[in-house]
Amino acid sequence: MSDFSLITFADAKQFGEIIRKQRKKTGLRIDDAALLCGVSVALLSALENASRPVGLPKALHIAQQLGIALFAEPKQTADQHG
Repeated sequence: MSDFSLITFADAKQFGEIIRKQRKKTGLRIDDAALLCGVSVALLSALENASRPVGLPKALHIAQQLGIALFAEPKQTADQHG
């Protein structure tokens, strides 16, 4: 059985929290995770804290390196339900 759970997020702060939670779950300190991802500690910290914009390519790369799979699907609206 997999340890898969679907988590939705709506903004950079929530995405950063997901990144931090996964990093800590894997037992990585921020400096070790930054090294693994090939980014600076400052950039990884900025992503985790949503303290400044981080480009989508970098954010996706970091998520992938930390073992996070991202999925996208159209958001359901009231018009689509009925």
